[in-house]
Amino acid sequence: MTDLNNSEAVQINKNDSVQAKNALDDEISKYFGESLFKELHTHTDVKLVLGYLSCAIAGGAFLYEYKTSFQEAQSVTLLCVIAFWVLQFGISIYSATVEKGVVFSGKNEKGTILVKTTMEPYSPIYKLELVYKETNPPKTVTYTLSKSIASWITTKGIVDQVRFHEDLQHSFDKALSSLHRE
Repeated sequence: MTDLNNSEAVQINKNDSVQAKNALDDEISKYFGESLFKELHTHTDVKLVLGYLSCAIAGGAFLYEYKTSFQEAQSVTLLCVIAFWVLQFGISIYSATVEKGVVFSGKNEKGTILVKTTMEPYSPIYKLELVYKETNPPKTVTYTLSKSIASWITTKGIVDQVRFHEDLQHSFDKALSSLHRE
C-alpha cells in the first residue's frame, strides 16, 4: 500500500471533467506504481519514438533547406512534411487502436495489471476497468468500477486521495478474490 500521509493535495477545477479525469488517472499511476507494480512504459515509448522520428524528419528538412536554396529543397520539404504528418497520424491511430484508454500498465512477480479509464463528456461518471493477469497459474480477471467523481473530489475541487486509493485497493482486492474463486 502506498504512503498516503506524504502525498500532496491535488486541487482541480471540479467543473472541468477533463481535468478531473486526468487527476484521477494520475492518482491511479501513483497508487499502483509506487509499491504494488513496476510500471511498464511500452505505450509511452512507442509514442515517443514516433514523435522523435517525426521531429528528426522536420529537423532534417530544415537543415537541407538551410544548406541549399528554398527552390532546390521544395520537393524534399514536401516529402518531409508528408512523412511528418503520416507519423503524427500514426501516433493518433496507435493511441486509438492499441492504447485504448490505458492509464497504467505494470507487472510484479505474480502478474500484470492493465487499468483503463473512460469518462464521457458532460458526465460525472468515471469508469475504471482493471484487468489483472496472473502468471502462475495463467488466469485473467476483469473488474469494473463506475462511480461519480463527486465520490473522490470535494466541493472545493480537492482530490480525496485516501478515499480514491481505498476504492482502488478494494477494486484490486475484488479482482484478486474473484480470480482465486474460479
